[in-house]
Amino acid sequence: MLNLKGKLYNLIDFFYSKNIYLLYKHDKFVDINAPVVIKRVTFDNVQDSSTFNNEKYINTFIQFLRQGDIGYYAYLNDYCVHRSWVKTGPFKMEIVKGYNMEFDKQDAYIHYCLTADTARGKNIYPFVLNHICNELYSKNYRNIYMVVLKKKKSAMRGVEKAGFKIHKKITIFRIFGFYFKKELLIR
Repeated sequence: MLNLKGKLYNLIDFFYSKNIYLLYKHDKFVDINAPVVIKRVTFDNVQDSSTFNNEKYINTFIQFLRQGDIGYYAYLNDYCVHRSWVKTGPFKMEIVKGYNMEFDKQDAYIHYCLTADTARGKNIYPFVLNHICNELYSKNYRNIYMVVLKKKKSAMRGVEKAGFKIHKKITIFRIFGFYFKKELLIR
């Protein structure tokens, strides 16, 4: 029965769905602390996030490393509890289904972020984002972006706590399998 219900939701979603995304741009540095150690992801430690990610994600992260993307893991008491990935410009990417964005050579895009359930509420997410932004600015990247689904309030709080401001509101409509977009530039 549960499988049938899931298939029904997917079918309804195919005919019509509306998702609102917020494109954030880093605006200011903030003073945040968290009880974690941040390490760059390498082929040697990529498996560490298997404490809260399944094998499919580990394979995705290996592919990210092969593409030259930069990964960050945060460790709490020697256990990996957070992951974030960065893609640096120039590149063009479909950041959400139905919405492409071009990034210049001084742009960076942070994505695939997740904190383990057991480590939430410890400022880990904004702490890692702040660390990433510091590192990117030191390498002359000037525009750092992220996308958050508007209904994910805790992700929005973490991103805003790290000094990001809403840059653009993106509404994606899916009607009979076709995607349409509406954009609102905030600043």
